[in-house]
Amino acid sequence: EWWSTGGTAYNQFDAQMISVTNITPAVLNVDFMLAPGARIRGTVTDSVGVGLEGVKVVIRDFDNRTPLASARSNAAGGYRVNVIPGKYLVVARNKTIQPYASEIYDGSAGTNDRNYGIPVTVSVLSSTSIDFALADGRQLSGTITDNNVPVSGMRVMIDNVEGGSADRVRTNMLGEYRIWLRPDTYEVYAYGQRDLNVDLNAGNQTIDFSGTVKAVSALLQDSGGNPLSQVKFRLYDPAGPTYLGNEISNSDGTVTIYTNLPGNHVAEFRIDRASSVGGNIYLDQTQLASGTPVDVDVTDNLGTVTLPDGGILTGHVYAGSAGDTTNPLANFSIEVLSGGIDPVENRFTRTRTRGDGSYVLTIPPGTYERVKMRDATDADLGRGNCDNIVISASAITTVNYFDGDDTCP
Repeated sequence: EWWSTGGTAYNQFDAQMISVTNITPAVLNVDFMLAPGARIRGTVTDSVGVGLEGVKVVIRDFDNRTPLASARSNAAGGYRVNVIPGKYLVVARNKTIQPYASEIYDGSAGTNDRNYGIPVTVSVLSSTSIDFALADGRQLSGTITDNNVPVSGMRVMIDNVEGGSADRVRTNMLGEYRIWLRPDTYEVYAYGQRDLNVDLNAGNQTIDFSGTVKAVSALLQDSGGNPLSQVKFRLYDPAGPTYLGNEISNSDGTVTIYTNLPGNHVAEFRIDRASSVGGNIYLDQTQLASGTPVDVDVTDNLGTVTLPDGGILTGHVYAGSAGDTTNPLANFSIEVLSGGIDPVENRFTRTRTRGDGSYVLTIPPGTYERVKMRDATDADLGRGNCDNIVISASAITTVNYFDGDDTCP
């Protein structure tokens, strides 16, 4: 549990900050009353069953990926952590010097893509065993510096090419980062810079990021003036539009994003989770191509940005024909088009399905001409088109897609 005066917080984004000064001696009463929980436990080993010490097992909310709790494996590879009842994504993250790949639990051999991880559902007072057998890995490491000065606490994002997130890691006080991953090709984003073809099939890789970058900040709030946390502030080069990276807003609504590209950028505030607030394109747009440009050469602070009330678009994607829910499809692209059906001019936002085939976006109320369901092999050939989807404020709209017969009942 995280501390908050307004009630219980189960993730860091909902926690409340406290101020500690040396000016006026004071006693801060920070009390906790823990709710009955559920236990997730298990072992982290290598491929032949030898325990691995120091691997961090992270428990994330399955729907929005927010980290809730973590534990490190002991000398025998065992770990144990208690959480509230719920549905979770469980990840074994290896940042030690041991050469074993981090792994996301998928019920079988593990995966390096969060979109293929399956939910682990736990009930109150239960104990669930989740074991990891880590494969041999490749190390991705490097430093982040600004004019030769280390940048500490900076988030490094590692994504699978044309897929979901592989991992996230932060730099230490020396600006260094390190993570072990499965052999594969990755996209790496850090400090407003990117390397889109990091090939770990060839061996360990060192990727350094350096140089002075532009920074753009904002304070995000809802229509009632309340700060908004866990909102993805994303930047695009409008020529593509090409995705440049994202940062996530803090518990007080503040967020800062970086870029090393000069000139105009398009900013998106994406909410790919259930919320009462709708994500949009800056300022109050629902088309990426016509979004209000942000000139990063002259603008370093957008000030207070108020996001509108929103409605939830959610559902599942299945491999079979209508009514057959036996085979959910993971990592399936969901694109929302606004103002028309052109996949470039009318593109608004997108997300991908999780390991159970589910997806969720919270967007402003309106009628969206098309919600396009498309996997990695399907060009825009008229298939997977769910048309005229109505979103109402504070309401849930469910759109399921059946890939077997290309229908949206």
